Amino acid sequence: MDDLVTIRQAQKLIEIGFNEPTVRYAYKFIKTYKLQQTKSYGINIQNIPNVLGIPTVDEVIDWLRRKHNIIIANKSIPFVDPLKNKISFNFVIKWCNLRDGWNGRVIIGHTGSHTNIYAAKRIAIWKAIRYIEKTERERSKHRKLPTNTN
Repeated sequence: MDDLVTIRQAQKLIEIGFNEPTVRYAYKFIKTYKLQQTKSYGINIQNIPNVLGIPTVDEVIDWLRRKHNIIIANKSIPFVDPLKNKISFNFVIKWCNLRDGWNGRVIIGHTGSHTNIYAAKRIAIWKAIRYIEKTERERSKHRKLPTNTN
């Protein structure tokens, strides 16, 4: 189950619009969530009360690319970290402006060096979620409020 996002990440993803079918889900049992797995893929359980769909990190990375133009890419090939003496992964998170094409990329952040590829991807997902929340707050600040013409 190392390839799943955390339950807190799944909750945040629902808040920012993630509504994709998932294989695994968590049901709320009193105050905590218990992880389960569906029998067939493609069942959308996001609208069932007390049930939370838990996607894999790769499903979320694909969704971020399709819906928010956020690309999470390996910054460099995996390398052997001399301090940890293990293979390390480092990801870069970029937002792509569709008007400017490939030249319109804006770097949101980096994950740093991690020996677990899924841990590095989960950190990248957190940074993407925070970026989406920040841009939504800024958009809502700049929206004009309707004026009363009475």
